[in-house]
Amino acid sequence: MESRVVIILWRDKQGFTLIEVLATVAIVGLLLSAMYSFVIMSNKMYRSGSDKNDLHYDLRIASERITREVRFAKSLELLDSWNPADAEPGYRYIYFDEVNNVVVFVNGEGEQLFSGNFISGLVFKLDGNTLNFKLEAAKRTFTYKLESSVLLLNLKEQDLISLDHPVTAVRFTTP
Repeated sequence: MESRVVIILWRDKQGFTLIEVLATVAIVGLLLSAMYSFVIMSNKMYRSGSDKNDLHYDLRIASERITREVRFAKSLELLDSWNPADAEPGYRYIYFDEVNNVVVFVNGEGEQLFSGNFISGLVFKLDGNTLNFKLEAAKRTFTYKLESSVLLLNLKEQDLISLDHPVTAVRFTTP
């Protein structure tokens, strides 16, 4: 019979070797760098999505409010240029404030904002008894455009004076 000698090495259980510590630090460093790049990418995606959402929201709200106000107008006039100080009693106005980048509604009670400050353009144009309008919004690198139209239910084509160029303000009355 052959005898085998088994040598059992007893390790000191009081600490870690330098190689074990270095390997652990390297693995933790790799994991942290992967997690950091994931967090950075997630943050960029969140900011991008948030910017797009802000633009969509602003465009949608402004469009809905313009539509709601002018749909039942009993008179409507496109204005080439308009100053809020020129507001006449009995009329309502919707215009684009280029200084603050907002769509503003003016009535007898004062001014009301129809949008946040991401709107970068608004133009109106008449086509028969349909009011077409184009809104544009911009934030950082994103730009969105929205085109919509409102059928003016209380007006006929002969009641309206159409201009051959787009304008940034309308004056109207409601029943």
